[in-house]
Amino acid sequence: MVRKAFGVVLRNLREEKNISQEKLAELTSVDRVTIYRFENGLMQPTLESIFKLSDAINIKPSEFLTLVEEELKRNQKT
Repeated sequence: MVRKAFGVVLRNLREEKNISQEKLAELTSVDRVTIYRFENGLMQPTLESIFKLSDAINIKPSEFLTLVEEELKRNQKT
């Protein structure tokens, strides 16, 4: 459940910034396939990855995780 919520938030933030998966991979030194796996809830990010992704999309890691928490709460209501 957490992986899926993380993926939804990551995809939404990335798309809001008009950044492709390829560009995000380049900015973070995280493989594009890994970005895809994060976004589709197939892989759980490490703490280091969360910090890299947050930096690349210009958001504080704490704000990123707050958005994930909010997404989890929305999913629990449905």
